[in-house]
Amino acid sequence: MKPKRFVRRRGASIKNLFLLAALASLAGCAPLFNGIPADPDALLIVPVPGSGAFRYDIEVSNIPRDVYFIFAASADKDNYALPSAKALSVDAASLPVPSAMKLPAAFGSSDNKGQRIADFNRNPWQALGLAKAPASAFTKYASPTPTALRASYTADSSTDTLKDDVSIWPSTCRFVSAPITVTADGTQRRLIIWVEDDSWHDGGNKTYRVTQPMVDWLATKFLKTDANNDVFDWLTTILGSEWGPTPYSNLIGFDGDIHIVLADIDNDNSPNGGVVGYFWSLNNFKNAYLTGTPYAGLSNERVMFVLDSVMFANPAGGGNDSLWSSADYWAMELYSTLAHEFQHMISFYQRSILRASDGADVWIEELCSMLTEDLLSERMGVPGPRGVAPADGSAGPYGNVEGRMPLFNRYSYYPLAVTLSYDVFDYSTTYAFGAWLARNYGGAALLRRLVHSSASDKSLVENAAALGGAAPADLDSLMARWAASVLLSDREDLPQGYRYNIGGWFNSSLDGVNYKRGSIDAFRYRRYASLELGPYVFTASGPSGQGLASSNVFFRAAQAFTGKRSYEINLPEGVKMYALLK
Repeated sequence: MKPKRFVRRRGASIKNLFLLAALASLAGCAPLFNGIPADPDALLIVPVPGSGAFRYDIEVSNIPRDVYFIFAASADKDNYALPSAKALSVDAASLPVPSAMKLPAAFGSSDNKGQRIADFNRNPWQALGLAKAPASAFTKYASPTPTALRASYTADSSTDTLKDDVSIWPSTCRFVSAPITVTADGTQRRLIIWVEDDSWHDGGNKTYRVTQPMVDWLATKFLKTDANNDVFDWLTTILGSEWGPTPYSNLIGFDGDIHIVLADIDNDNSPNGGVVGYFWSLNNFKNAYLTGTPYAGLSNERVMFVLDSVMFANPAGGGNDSLWSSADYWAMELYSTLAHEFQHMISFYQRSILRASDGADVWIEELCSMLTEDLLSERMGVPGPRGVAPADGSAGPYGNVEGRMPLFNRYSYYPLAVTLSYDVFDYSTTYAFGAWLARNYGGAALLRRLVHSSASDKSLVENAAALGGAAPADLDSLMARWAASVLLSDREDLPQGYRYNIGGWFNSSLDGVNYKRGSIDAFRYRRYASLELGPYVFTASGPSGQGLASSNVFFRAAQAFTGKRSYEINLPEGVKMYALLK
């Protein structure tokens, strides 16, 4: 059954259109409109000026409405006791107090590979116990003239033993491009692709193995001749170079080479799950400086990232290598991952080296990579994290189970600003927030502002949003508007600040280049492992647990309601309440 959609009714009174202007909140207190336009159809969300225990009254007449309360916990607040909303009267009927939310047994852990790499990338000098001190004079943003000689590689004959902290991959070079002059800095790049020998179609033992056509396809998607036609061009046009001169003697020089390694990450031989890919700035360090650290001898001394070979070679429906197609699910997923990891590579240089940042919080760094996938999916021809056909700018089909939104819908009450133990749940929350942020406050320009900054905490996001027109732009206010936007994402007529869905493409231009992102309607996606559509909304019954900082809880206070109702609200410290009518 399709979710009910909002129908705009002209000529009705403000009171009939929305409860907002007619809401009686605390006795003697007028609703706060925060500069909302006078047009009643634009009145979307009203902050409730209460704290602790208080009574809140609503009245809806003539047109039945669903009434929602949003409980938004501050990003500065530690875990909190959950708010409650108890109906005192509903035409002589009462509404039970909602129970608390349920959380999984654990998020990520410190021994999780993704977490280890994210922690390292944020501040590698701290992870290594090395001093982050410039060893030479350095001019920021200088022309990145190569400072090291290129090594000589020959496809199908050059070999090397590549590695990370848990795996050793005897590998063979399977692709070497000619030097290509790029527009990012006017210098040349060369792409080298390595394949772990055990993952090669001739002699390998993995479940699915890589062939030369797979390698050649991947190479042309990342870097090829001519401008503005590959992932390298599209992302460096927005963010700048991935490597260049540095003031640090413990880092490798710039030779213009970028390496992609196709290997079975973690040696799990898994074709359908695990770590899809990663960029690890450890490889940008010279091994000579790693002696005495936990990472001694582990640098590959290359500008490189790793993609999982078994997942990449997995053909749709299984079968042998000959059935593989570049349109297969995992081929598309690895292609999208290529853009995701390239953002991390660029961010390390642009943020940590050129701008001397200590690195962004993990949720912000992942937000940038999610925005990269989202921003480039139409150009790349992949569904991306939105999970909709790349040529379709609409919000897509009902019952969609693809992309990141189904997991967000299932756990819409999870926290956003996660700085430790980042896990698969957090990617979905980060994407849902970042997709909304980009569709309202700048698109490609927003991504550039997020990466070209020395800030490392939530102020980075707040400043980038403010420059894109957000007012107010503090994270708590952004999260409240985001929450309202999720609940109203089945509408296509909302003003800036609340837009997820305009029925077609969102366009943003930067330096004369246009980037397209499709619309999103949370109610067209199923919840993960459920047939229900839309975000998780608490009612009279629900899971149990504890609230978390920087999270939104959606509570449906009434459904298809007209009449008067009083609520007994109890707000813990650090939690704000907002009312929304739909």
